[in-house]
Amino acid sequence: MKRFGFLLLGAPLISLAAAPAERITLHDGAGSLDAMASGDLKKAEDALRFSQGANHYIADVVYSRMTYDLDASDRKSEECVRQAGLHDDPSTVFICRALAAGNDLMRGDIAGWANKLAQLKASSGKLVPGTSFATRNVLADVEDYTSWVRTPHSSVLDPLKRSYNLPLKHAFGPASASELPGVFVNVLVNGHPLTLSFDTGSFMSILSESSASAANISIQSGWFTIRSTNGAEASSSLGIARKISIGGITLNQWSMAVLPGARFGAVGLDAISRLGPMLITYDGVRLLSREATAAIPCQQAIILSSLLTGTVGGLRFPITIDGQPHIAMLDTGSSGYLTRVGGEADEVTDARLKDIQTVNGRFTVSYAEKRVSLIAGPIHTSVTAEIRPGPKLDYEYALGSGFLKDANVFIDFSSHRACILPKEAGKSDASATSPDPSQSK
Repeated sequence: MKRFGFLLLGAPLISLAAAPAERITLHDGAGSLDAMASGDLKKAEDALRFSQGANHYIADVVYSRMTYDLDASDRKSEECVRQAGLHDDPSTVFICRALAAGNDLMRGDIAGWANKLAQLKASSGKLVPGTSFATRNVLADVEDYTSWVRTPHSSVLDPLKRSYNLPLKHAFGPASASELPGVFVNVLVNGHPLTLSFDTGSFMSILSESSASAANISIQSGWFTIRSTNGAEASSSLGIARKISIGGITLNQWSMAVLPGARFGAVGLDAISRLGPMLITYDGVRLLSREATAAIPCQQAIILSSLLTGTVGGLRFPITIDGQPHIAMLDTGSSGYLTRVGGEADEVTDARLKDIQTVNGRFTVSYAEKRVSLIAGPIHTSVTAEIRPGPKLDYEYALGSGFLKDANVFIDFSSHRACILPKEAGKSDASATSPDPSQSK
């Protein structure tokens, strides 16, 4: 369907082109930085297990970040900086400081993130120390980090005390209408009611300019560029909501990307990660109490893809397609079941056309269908995948909200776990689950 997660625009994570002989090659953590961008946890594990020296310290920082253990990643970053300093390795110091700054962005501390990167950029000069890589290309998230160093720190009020359901609304239209994205939830932004996409494929929560105005949100330009799966791009502004109420949970001083001309907004992973343990089903999101969480059979590490300075590509799960291993993004902002993105145009035979709605507008895309065998967690099935050519992204396959007809997905950012589960999982908690108070009025 579509994805409008945050992506860096025109700035590779780290280019590994050959550097002049007199300069040090920028360490890539034995491939762990690429693994982090794609969400390949096995590759990151191998990099950690088999690397040495600077690459090993970088890989250690990366692995903890990918499993959302940000405190451990911070500690390992400090050790990486210390060891690299002892060995006179300025490029590794740079990388580990940038990784630590990115951890702040992932936990919602925009001011801390911006302050660290502003200092790193100012102290590094035009080139990353010890390399021939331009600092502005490696640290190219926003135009001016100093613009964001006073951003209010977000917090969570009214933490969950009991389980309840957050109903999902599925967007479907007639065959002749434009395809709409995934599932939606009702929220209050500064007390103003809005219906937003519940989008695990978006890094940050998003509002249209009209919705931001209606909710009395002031905005500041110069924030990230948003890119859809079809390559459409739009510059965003940063808005701060005093309060966002999602069910019984209130997010305080919450940062949101504001897009001009956006057709809808989204609750992204930044907010989803603060809602506590959850079971995402086709009918709704079940926010779980401590007792209900303990009953969920999941020991699999959560996998988050991200770039060097903290922009998140989304949740990843290992899958098998026609017997071959792949990595898929969970994208509840898509109404499809299984979509392959970023293919070459000549791969699509008997192409069809359809209109899709993305946060950046309405677009016509070409696609083909292919019957494939899919293994995703306990789900073994044959499905019709949508094959869509387009720009190369940091993932190849996406599991959309249609996948939730066959599976539930458990996510707990606090314990760093995420699993695809059979539909029966979590049913024993149904009698203890209370309705979402904000939906029952």
